[in-house]
Amino acid sequence: MSRDAIAYRLRESRRARHVLLRVTPHDGLEVIVPRGFDVTKVPGVLERQEEWIRGALERAERQRRRAQPAPVWDIPPRIELPAVGITWEVSARETDGRWVAVRTVGPTQLEIVGRITDAPTCRKVLAKWLVRQAQEHLISQVQALSRQIGLRYSRVSVRLQRTRWGSCSPGGAISLNARLLFLPPPLVAYVLVHELCHTMEPNHSEEFWQLVQRHCPVYRRLRTELRTAWKLVPRWASDDRYQRVPG
Repeated sequence: MSRDAIAYRLRESRRARHVLLRVTPHDGLEVIVPRGFDVTKVPGVLERQEEWIRGALERAERQRRRAQPAPVWDIPPRIELPAVGITWEVSARETDGRWVAVRTVGPTQLEIVGRITDAPTCRKVLAKWLVRQAQEHLISQVQALSRQIGLRYSRVSVRLQRTRWGSCSPGGAISLNARLLFLPPPLVAYVLVHELCHTMEPNHSEEFWQLVQRHCPVYRRLRTELRTAWKLVPRWASDDRYQRVPG
C-alpha cells in the first residue's frame, strides 16, 4: 500500500450518519462526515479505502479530460519555481531540424531550439527538463532534511506523478513529484517531512501524525493548504495532454 497523503475536501453534513466518500471530475475527492465527527480519524478512513479512491480518482480524471477541449499549447515566456526561488526566462528559436532541445543560455535563461511548432515534442523536453531541475534541487533537500531530523531513507527518485506529491515504499524509497517545484518552500518542506516520517511509521496512524508534528509543528495548516496546491501548477505543466514522459 502506498503511504502518501490523498488530497480531499472535507464537508460536514447534518444528514450524514456515516462517513461518505464522493469522487467527481470537477471536485475530486470529497469526504462527507456527520456533524461532530472526529476529523483526526479521516486519514485512517482514507487509508483503508485507498485502493478504491485511487481507482475512482483516475476514472474521474479521464472523464474530466474527455469533457474538456485540449488546451492550446504556447511556449511559456517564463517558468517560476517558487520552491527554489528561481525564475527562468524562456526564449524560442526555430531551426530546420526535426528535434527540439532545451538549452541553458544564462544563469536564469532558457532557450528552446529546434522544431518549436512540434507541440508534443516541446512538451516532452520541457517535462524532462522539469524532472532534471527537481532532481538537482529536491534530492539535496531530502538529504539535508534527513540528516537534520534523523530519519533515514533508502533512496529518492523524482517523477511526474498524476495525483501524488510524494510517496514512500515499504523499503524506505521516497518518490517525489517534480511539480513540487511550483509550490512555496513551506509546503515542499511539509511533503518531505511527511514522506520521511513514513520511513518510521508505514501508515497514517496516531503515532505517524505525532512524529510529523514533532518535526513540523504547523503541519495541520500546511496539510490543508496542500489540498488545493495543484492550482499553483501552471497549466502547461499540469495537463496530461501536454506531456507524456515514459518512466
